[in-house]
Amino acid sequence: MTELLWWEAYYQLEPSLDQRIDWLIASVREMIHNVAVDKKNRRPVKDFMLKFDVPDDRPQKPDWQRQRDMMLMIVEAQNYFVNSGQREL
Repeated sequence: MTELLWWEAYYQLEPSLDQRIDWLIASVREMIHNVAVDKKNRRPVKDFMLKFDVPDDRPQKPDWQRQRDMMLMIVEAQNYFVNSGQREL
C-alpha cells in the first residue's frame, strides 16, 4: 500500500501525458500552425492551450518544502491506518 501512496503523490506533482492530453494536443496544433505561416506570425504553444478557471498565481511546480510536507502527510496517514489496525485506506 505504501508504494501506491508514493505513486499517487508523484502523479500529483508530475502528471503524465495521459492526464495532460490538452498540452499534447496544443503542441501539435502549434506545430501545424507554425509550419503553415511566416516566421513573423508564429505563435507559442500557450496560445493553443485550453483555458481553465485556475488562478495564475499558483506555483506550477511545488517547491521542495511543499513536496516534503505532502510526503509527511502521506506517511502520517499511512502510520495512522497501520497503528489503528485497519488494512486499507
